[in-house]
Amino acid sequence: MGLESYFIHLLPKGVIPIRVDIGDGFTATDFRGKSAVKASSIVEAIQMALPCRFNQDKLVVDESIEVWISGEKDLFQKATLVGCLAWYDEGLKLCYQISCVINQCVQVQAYQQVMGFVSLDSEEIFYQSIRDTYQKQYQAFIGTFGDIKAQVLPGRDFHDFYRGIRKPGRKA
Repeated sequence: MGLESYFIHLLPKGVIPIRVDIGDGFTATDFRGKSAVKASSIVEAIQMALPCRFNQDKLVVDESIEVWISGEKDLFQKATLVGCLAWYDEGLKLCYQISCVINQCVQVQAYQQVMGFVSLDSEEIFYQSIRDTYQKQYQAFIGTFGDIKAQVLPGRDFHDFYRGIRKPGRKA
């Protein structure tokens, strides 16, 4: 995850985040448990509800949010939503829509290491919790790249877009 991206995990009941030692004094978040819902059912529900396509092993929703579905023996364990800060407000709204689609298949909560768990009961609380979590990163993004508004995916897509607008004579 680079400066241009943010992410949110969606965890079903029974799946918990745990800290694991990855060596040299570093830790990472891993997830234990799984739901009784097939991961493929989650993918199908998203495909039916929202404009999306597959790109390698991830689902791309509305050309702005990457959805990584994880499972164990095809039982859904988590969905990771990854968006670009260049499409931040719109992307967060889409993340909430995706979360609600998944929540219709299996009850989930949003999780991010800094903010902890957030219920999907209120779109405004969901939105504000994530905005608060990524506020410093968003300000750093604006300081580095400018106040860009573009519907792009994070990573290579964003950097290709940014290189294109940085060429002499081109404006964002």
